[in-house]
Amino acid sequence: MDAATKGFKEEVTKELGKSHVKFDTQNAQGDSSTATTICNNFASENEDLILGKKLNFAGHLAFVVIGAIIYYIVYTLVLWLKMNPNMMKLFTAIIVALFLAVPYLRSRAKNSFAKAGKNARKGA
Repeated sequence: MDAATKGFKEEVTKELGKSHVKFDTQNAQGDSSTATTICNNFASENEDLILGKKLNFAGHLAFVVIGAIIYYIVYTLVLWLKMNPNMMKLFTAIIVALFLAVPYLRSRAKNSFAKAGKNARKGA
């Protein structure tokens, strides 16, 4: 638990009393569809107070640096394979499309497994 969450919980508990406070901690793990589901659940349950957090600047900067390193590795791989350097734009577009498709495909797979499990329980 990070300092912001810990401080939030301590202050709310101190202010309202332990018997009047219930914490439901959920984490979307960076998945926007999961974050939407969590928000909708909180809204439907009429929660009184919600704390939402995002990555700080250092977290975003780390992802930018990792992305640059991956791009450099891919660029080196293309040149090592003696591919035409003019094809780099096409190769870059394919890589970007794959990275954009991964979250969508993960959510589709998660939903299909959930539906299969629900259908299996209905049949049993």
